[in-house]
Amino acid sequence: MLDHHDHHIGGVRGPKKLVVLEGGTHLDLYDVPKHVDRTVAGAVPFFREISPSPR
Repeated sequence: MLDHHDHHIGGVRGPKKLVVLEGGTHLDLYDVPKHVDRTVAGAVPFFREISPSPR
């Protein structure tokens, strides 16, 4: 399904997660709450998973 996005993340090393912003563009991440909220909801758990726990 997301094969057409492979060229964006194919060269990235390490953990990665592609979030497709349906109905929006990268510029909508600045000031469209539904897109900001959706992206943050996907990014926070991802970064918690791959980041070491604070001591």
